[in-house]
This record gives sequence, structure tokens and C-alpha cells, in this order.
Amino acid sequence: MKFNERLKHCRKMIGLTQEQIAIELGIKRTTYTKYETGENLPDFKILIKLADLFNVTTDYLLGRKSEKISSENVGVDIKRSCEEIIDLIEKHGLDPYEIFNIFKWRYLNKEEVQDVINYFEWIVYKSKKKVK
Repeated sequence: MKFNERLKHCRKMIGLTQEQIAIELGIKRTTYTKYETGENLPDFKILIKLADLFNVTTDYLLGRKSEKISSENVGVDIKRSCEEIIDLIEKHGLDPYEIFNIFKWRYLNKEEVQDVINYFEWIVYKSKKKVK
């Protein structure tokens, strides 16, 4: 798979539009579109941002490796992300237990968990537009 194909595949896997990705990267949508069509290639800074955004390695995006993420880093990345989320929740004066309460999560079925994810993504998108 070529770089532009991997890029499009990754974007679709996380369910974002080209516009949303462009906003996240701080570039124009047309610039990002050219990456997906193969007309242009991103610079190193954007390549790293893309890898971080899609949670893949730059080697994966460039077609050098077929594994999306380095298996030895998966647990570390998730743990670090959870710690950062807890810190952010506490920074806002909220109780992280409310979101990390496993007993509450056990009541939810697959569709309800997906609803939580979708709502979270919508709130994030709305907040990014507000900041712009």
C-alpha cells in the first residue's frame, strides 16, 4: 500500500473527515487532500503529527513496516494516555473516578459504548471549531 493509501485508510479508521484532520494538523484541507491523492508529500513535522494522530509509526505510514504500532510501546502508550487524562480531569477540578468507574461501564452494551465514543468525538470536534 502506498503512503497516500495508508493515509486515507488511517483517516477512515478513526472516522474523521479530511477537514477535521487538516484542523488537527493546522493546515488547509486542500493541502491534506493532496497528501491523500498522492499529489504532495508532507514535511517531517506533519508526518510525525500524522503518525501521532493515527497512533501508528512513521515507518508504517511510509510503507517501511506492515505493523501499525510497535507492540512493545502499546501498553506504555495506553498507560501514559490514561495518566494524562486523569491529570487533565483533576486539573479541571473534576473526579476522574466518574469516567473510569468500571462498574458503570459494565452496564453498557456495545452500541451504548459506541454512543459514548461518538458523543465524545462530537464534543472534541465542536471545541476545536470554537478555538479556531
